[in-house]
Amino acid sequence: MNDEALADEVLGLFLQQLADLAAKDWAKLDLRFEMHTLKGSAASMGALELEAIGRNWLEIGPELRMRVMQAIVAFQAAAK
Repeated sequence: MNDEALADEVLGLFLQQLADLAAKDWAKLDLRFEMHTLKGSAASMGALELEAIGRNWLEIGPELRMRVMQAIVAFQAAAK
């Protein structure tokens, strides 16, 4: 597999992770787990805004879901 194919595959997996998170029932999420996972994968992808949200989710409070969704949409648009 060449580097470009690998990069495309990793980006695709990350975009799928974001879509899965966006579609989940946020009332039932284990936020500690989800934000830890988001932080790590976003940092690996260079998605700095998503990484910061995952790192600072406790301080964000009730706006967390809205901020995550906005960042997901922005990253998805940039990845096109």
